Amino acid sequence: MGAARPAAPDVIPISDDNPARLRPVVTVTLIVLCVLAFLWELSLGDMMDRALTVLGFTPKAFLHPDGAQTALSGVPVWATILTSMFLHAGYLHIAGNML
Repeated sequence: MGAARPAAPDVIPISDDNPARLRPVVTVTLIVLCVLAFLWELSLGDMMDRALTVLGFTPKAFLHPDGAQTALSGVPVWATILTSMFLHAGYLHIAGNML
C-alpha cells in the first residue's frame, strides 16, 4: 500500500502554531489607516480619479520629475511611494490586502 499523503495547507491562514504574546499594534494601525483612506476615496465620488492620479505612484513621474506635477498637486513626487500604499481599487482589493 502507498504512504499517506500529507494534508494540504490552508489557503487562508486562520491561526498560527506559535501565537504572539504581544498585540500587533503596528499591523492594526496600518489596517485602520488603509480602511480610513479607502473610505476617504469612496467619499470623493467623481474626484476619485484625480486623487488616484495625484497620490498614486507612477515610475515615469518618479524617475523623470518635471516639477509641474508637484506644483499642480502640492504632493512631492517622492511622497507618492508612501501615499500609493494606502490606495485601493475596490472592495475586493482592500479585503485581500488587509487579510
